[in-house]
Amino acid sequence: MYRFFPSKTQVQQMILTIIDQSIKRCKKIAQMTYQSIRHDGYGILFGLVLGLSACDDESTHTDLSMPYANMQGKSISQEQALIGVWGIKKDRSDQLFVVGGSQNPPTQVILTIHQNQIKKTQRDGEPLWWVFGLNDTDIWTCGGNGTILKIQSDGTAIKEEIDLPQEMLEKTILWGLWGSDINNMWAVGGSASRGGPKGLILKRDSNGVWHRVTDPILPLEKEDDPLAGLNLYKVWGQSTSKVWLVGEGGRAYFWDGTQFSQLEVRSATTQTEGPLPLIFTLSGNQEYIWAVGGYDQGFSWKLNLESNDTWMPEVFAWKTPPLNGVFTDENEVFMVGQQGSFIYQNHQHSQTYQRYFIQNAEDLTLHAVWKGNYLWIVGGDLEAFQRGVLISNQPLTDLDSE
Repeated sequence: MYRFFPSKTQVQQMILTIIDQSIKRCKKIAQMTYQSIRHDGYGILFGLVLGLSACDDESTHTDLSMPYANMQGKSISQEQALIGVWGIKKDRSDQLFVVGGSQNPPTQVILTIHQNQIKKTQRDGEPLWWVFGLNDTDIWTCGGNGTILKIQSDGTAIKEEIDLPQEMLEKTILWGLWGSDINNMWAVGGSASRGGPKGLILKRDSNGVWHRVTDPILPLEKEDDPLAGLNLYKVWGQSTSKVWLVGEGGRAYFWDGTQFSQLEVRSATTQTEGPLPLIFTLSGNQEYIWAVGGYDQGFSWKLNLESNDTWMPEVFAWKTPPLNGVFTDENEVFMVGQQGSFIYQNHQHSQTYQRYFIQNAEDLTLHAVWKGNYLWIVGGDLEAFQRGVLISNQPLTDLDSE
């Protein structure tokens, strides 16, 4: 069983931050608590909450809770890693679509999960990396060997045509897809193979065929230089004229409905030379977009959509492992990554990020996150492509699993 818990140092720092914010209006109680926090990391928390509750109503607006500290995880696909998740918010539940796979042998897996029931579909082929849908009938997943599948209501999938040479498709990995409607679907990717495509963007036509989109501004491959170009990893948008793409080397682009432009990405470190880190995933709301990535450590960037020109680095109070997934709604942002990393912020109430640890998941990569009525995280061992895990704040005790 996988469980979330904050570290003792983290709890101490969280409480000290709360006290600093509260001390002006609850001076006596806060000062007394501050002296004792040095001697007891966890036990003092309840005393602090009770102490601050004695202040007047205007004393503090700080959220004392860690709302996702009681999440649980369950192994549901031991032979494959779980890499992408998307869902449909139902009345009191969520219907999930989870994808992933294994490399030895090459296997694709699609899981549909609803009301504690799991339906698992397996296919031959390189792992699937992402899943996205418009509704409960228009859902796509993409992955290795230039694969795009449309998922059917019974969990099976139909392969869609991509207008590229077969020798190029064999070297292609599609890492992300998104769309605003059935006639405005995007997929992005590249290749991990020498001489494979780079800066790859595909768009779906009205007949369900995907065609490549090229532009001189994109980091494309070159026939005379097998090392040229950069991969694109994810795409996200708001409409046909508001689409953002991110990828390797800190590259970020914007599509305004007629042309691409490259957006500036500020360095998250003091480093002034060398490439920017990988940017793996992005997610946004009506005001901001967050992106995450990193090489040997994790970084996050934030784009203000009012200016829509520069991705600014977010500042964590700690060094985090590389981050792979992010999801945001109007109130919250969730980031996940290597070594079981999970970072949370309620950006309507605080600019402070909370960090959670997941017991027994230190050697797993949490790759994707999605929220409906409940929060859902998927991951696994992405070196061996095994040990697929599902993590949620919905109880998983009765969930069917392997």
